[in-house]
Amino acid sequence: MWKSLSNIFRSSGSSSSQAKAGQTAPAPDPHAERNSGSTASLDLLWSKVSHLSNAEHRFLHPTYSPSSRVPCADFTSFIIERLKRNDVGSIRQLMRAIIAGNPGLGIGPEWIDELVNEIAGLDFTRYYRCDNPDFTLELKALFILGAKEGGDREFWLADEKPLLFAFALCCHDIQWLDGMEQLRDKANRFIRKMRKDTPFWETYPLFGPSLVPPQPVNNSPVVSKLLALPLLSRIHVHFFAERGAGSLMQSTTYKMRSLGVNPLETAQILLESGICQPASDHEALAEVFSKNELVAALDERAIPYRKSWGKRQLLGALSSHAPEFLAQVADRERTARIRPELLPDLRFLNSNAHKLQEGIKLLCFATSAT
Repeated sequence: MWKSLSNIFRSSGSSSSQAKAGQTAPAPDPHAERNSGSTASLDLLWSKVSHLSNAEHRFLHPTYSPSSRVPCADFTSFIIERLKRNDVGSIRQLMRAIIAGNPGLGIGPEWIDELVNEIAGLDFTRYYRCDNPDFTLELKALFILGAKEGGDREFWLADEKPLLFAFALCCHDIQWLDGMEQLRDKANRFIRKMRKDTPFWETYPLFGPSLVPPQPVNNSPVVSKLLALPLLSRIHVHFFAERGAGSLMQSTTYKMRSLGVNPLETAQILLESGICQPASDHEALAEVFSKNELVAALDERAIPYRKSWGKRQLLGALSSHAPEFLAQVADRERTARIRPELLPDLRFLNSNAHKLQEGIKLLCFATSAT
């Protein structure tokens, strides 16, 4: 599935295809731009994610309220490809669709156009050096997605976004440049100002005189595999790596899902990538169940057990008497583990992401006027 999505992101934007059979595309936003190329590009995108989307608000998640602005899928590859083609209009249309259920009380959707335009035009060359030109496009795509919540990027210092973005970007080699000092000064002025009125910021640390640079990234197999993944799948796999094994379907947070991490999409991507491998052993399944759930499953099937047993022993009883039940659970939950040979490098990158996030926090203060 993820390969087919990647292919449409590389399309010319001038073709279109029919939406999923039996599902009617919602009426276009009356405020949307009428550029035919942008419209065709968005229609093609929706035809590929309609099975994941809200029936009335295309591009939004069907489970969450449209007012929460939760995308149904990872749209970063689409945004990156549109940036490469200088097709900011399609990006504006996509972001308008994402905020359509809650554009802001009495203000309309124009504010997201301004943020998309501003981020697309940012010049980061004075702040860092990266040999891979995709880094800047990926950073902008993540900033654009984050902009759906409105407000100034400065407040992302108090959010999880910088760390999540660092998870997506830590497979790149980054060198900070002298221009980061200017952003550090801006960030510290902002923190000092906020400390005057808001208790939260009183204990928020100022940025020191120098950033701790991320460690150099080697050309390990896991790096090449990560670079081939969509951005939000990278976030998912880093978060999953902290567990090592368990349910891919349950290994996301709301903050991740609010960006568009949908395990119905990303779990399959990670299994196909070769970073994760299916696992139905007791270690992986133990992450799926609570002890009470295991006891209930045993009681339902009249399987004997002892109250003193732990989860592994309870799973052993289920495995002996109801292996088909556990097989169904493993399939439904996409239980998996990180391939052992990749785990050390992945955990190194995970540690690197915590250093990288400090630089990403400062980059939130970059503006076209900086």
